[in-house]
Amino acid sequence: MHRSGPTKSIVTLSRVHHPPAMSNAPTFQSGQIKAVVPVRDSIWIAAVLVLGVAGSLGMFLWVRQWDQERAELHLSLQAQATASAVRMEAEMCGEVLHNLAELLGRRSDLSRGDFADITRPMLRRHPGLRALEWVPLVRSADRKRVEELATRELGRHFEFTQRKSPSELQRAEDNAIHAPILYVEPTAGNEQALGFDLTRGPTAHALDQARDEGGLVLSPPVRLVQESEQQVGYVLIMPVYLNGIIPATRAERQTKLIGFAQAVLRLGDFLRTVMQEPLPRNLNLMMLDLTSGSPERVLMYVPARNSDSAVVSESAIRSGWHEEQVLSLAKRLFALLFHPTAVAAAPASSWNSLGALSSGLLLTLGGTMYLRSQLRRTARVEAEVAARTTDLTRANELLSAEVAARQAAERELARQLQLLRTVVDANPDSTYIKDRDGRFLLHNAANRRLLKLPTGDDGSGRTVYDFASTKAHADAYTADDRMLLQTGQPVINREERFTQDDGSTGWFLATKVPVLNEAGEITGIVGVSRDISVRRQEAQALAESEARFRMLFENSPDAIFVESEAGIVLDANLAAARLHDLPREALLGKHVTELVPPARQQEVRESFPGLFAPQTSILESESYTLDGRVIPVELAASRCEYRGQAAVLLHVRDISERYEAALTLKRRDRILQTVAHAARILLHAESWQKVASGVVEELSAATEASAV
Repeated sequence: MHRSGPTKSIVTLSRVHHPPAMSNAPTFQSGQIKAVVPVRDSIWIAAVLVLGVAGSLGMFLWVRQWDQERAELHLSLQAQATASAVRMEAEMCGEVLHNLAELLGRRSDLSRGDFADITRPMLRRHPGLRALEWVPLVRSADRKRVEELATRELGRHFEFTQRKSPSELQRAEDNAIHAPILYVEPTAGNEQALGFDLTRGPTAHALDQARDEGGLVLSPPVRLVQESEQQVGYVLIMPVYLNGIIPATRAERQTKLIGFAQAVLRLGDFLRTVMQEPLPRNLNLMMLDLTSGSPERVLMYVPARNSDSAVVSESAIRSGWHEEQVLSLAKRLFALLFHPTAVAAAPASSWNSLGALSSGLLLTLGGTMYLRSQLRRTARVEAEVAARTTDLTRANELLSAEVAARQAAERELARQLQLLRTVVDANPDSTYIKDRDGRFLLHNAANRRLLKLPTGDDGSGRTVYDFASTKAHADAYTADDRMLLQTGQPVINREERFTQDDGSTGWFLATKVPVLNEAGEITGIVGVSRDISVRRQEAQALAESEARFRMLFENSPDAIFVESEAGIVLDANLAAARLHDLPREALLGKHVTELVPPARQQEVRESFPGLFAPQTSILESESYTLDGRVIPVELAASRCEYRGQAAVLLHVRDISERYEAALTLKRRDRILQTVAHAARILLHAESWQKVASGVVEELSAATEASAV
């Protein structure tokens, strides 16, 4: 809604009191009191009079502005009520056409008489519909049969037609597929529409769109075949599929299409029917088509009952106070633009402002006269009057401040309530309020979705027994609520079950607290429920995964270490403890350099950070036992995360046997090579006594023996 108008002005009045001077006291002569009003008191009287008049004018302007805002609010509510009626009737018309399309899909052999019997009650209930039509798809080979059958049913000539000119029809040309209007109700007034082939009409694109999307489509504004007035018309189109079921894919929708159900809307008739009477007395209406690519933007201008102005442009309406209501119908966007008549747009005046002015002036006059009479009193009562006037002024100022503070508090409260409502609706957790009998008083958006509440239904007055998602576990909810109402103890983070859309059981983490009134009595319950179904499944899967990992970790024949980036052992399995001949608890907390021989500690300290590379590292190293033994090992290192911190997972395998076997093979090969070499020397020597000592030395060195 857009508003423009005069800004509010606030006039602040303050009263200053000065104690009366003793020189101004009345004089007594011959037993009579002679009141003398000095010049200074006359100035005060004039000042009070001026301030009173100014205050009265300020109150007059304030009340006048208040009346203006109230009138604008009244006009806004009228506009919203009219727009709501239009929106509701449009949605109901769409629902009627949807039901008719489903019926035609299931009963494709529906006779003309049956169609009339079915649609007449619909048209009576929704007079905003000009006509309902059945448009079957007819192949070229079936055209003659359909035309002859319709001729017999109607008792007059029937053929497929198309436009020859804007005001003249002719026989439709042959086409592979025709979409003639075969049935129309009411027939009277719509005779020209019978037989009109929509494949050659202005709504052909809308038919293709409805067929492909499988839903309601509203055509662009068109001039109807049966139209005799200058009114904009629309055609609401619903595709009809075999057996009344909308296929899931676009290809299936194109193959299973058997026709279309149509509802004809004349915009003027539709608006008049919805409103049941002319527009409110002081509001003009302009209807706009906001859909991109629409051939017409301004569809209709409907003046108010007592409108004294001609049709105005959209820009002229938007330049002043106006109310805009946007509504969507079958993928088209419309706007209802309301603006007041010249009389309603004029500054509002009422007896309220005049009464405020008159009251202020009367009060000012009375106050002036009262002040004059008080000034004429004797000096004995002047001080008392001055004191009472001071108290009255202070009380008036306090009252004005209290009124202003209360108004500001009310505005702030309204703002905070709206902010709270926005925050509550934005909360993904289901939030609700119940009374003592378990009836819902309020839902946020998440709880409305959980309970499958339709748009516009706030679910007030119903209980958990009335909804499918909560009915199965309603007894448990009710027992918790009763316990809370009896004890006053909140329920914090209790897991509760509910029924999901697929029928399975979901879980909520529910918190419920009592609502107390000013007397401390429990009047209801505020509840917040968080859907933890996925979290429970994930937790269960994580626990199972951790159990499997722990089983593999503990039962692995290889030693497994988890070490931090600083090289500290965070965890180790039993095989790791056996490898180092240490209890498992003794391993935890040791530095990696304490588990290798002293000669390799510096090498390990320098190479350890390289184990945190993204790829897995495989290398050979040595481990150090408690008794000083050095064990050759093979390492496989991979980066991991352990309890929220980066770590490395080490698989350590004892390769002592493999290492000893390799040394044995190497020693045997060296001995064999030495023996072969000695044999060649002995065979080719002229005297074996000369070479015997050298051969013996080689054999001794190869076998690591002192004598051969």
